[in-house]
Amino acid sequence: MVRLMGSRPQLWLAGVLFLGVWVLSGCGGSNSKTGGTVKGKVTVDGTAASSGVVAFTSANGTTLKGGIEKDGTYKVANIPPGEAKVAVISSTPAVAPGGGGKAAPIPKTADMPETGSDGGGPPIPAKYAKVETSGLSTTVKAGENTYDIPLSAK
Repeated sequence: MVRLMGSRPQLWLAGVLFLGVWVLSGCGGSNSKTGGTVKGKVTVDGTAASSGVVAFTSANGTTLKGGIEKDGTYKVANIPPGEAKVAVISSTPAVAPGGGGKAAPIPKTADMPETGSDGGGPPIPAKYAKVETSGLSTTVKAGENTYDIPLSAK
């Protein structure tokens, strides 16, 4: 009996230590906002894009998106630091490659952010809609980053 009584304070202390480690492991863990925020302006042949979505795909496969405002600006937060491939997706029909008329608009999905309404800006060429064909990339650092995206319709 004496031994049981003596182990209860040790058990209590072990429980407190476990709880402390568990609580502290939640602080600064996977939920922490250590990624970068990227903001900039999207232009097509020097004219501000007025709508659409900018998508950053990090090396670990995470894709984060932000809407393009009427003035061509965008902002995407919490991107993991490191190299990221970039796609710019039109919310209006774009000219199909080879001048074959208009391409179908990109269907809106639940994970797409709100975009600025189309204020008559230039259409975003379809080749920029996928990271595999856009040719766009940047290195994201923790904190604030600026990445202007000049696109060409040619």
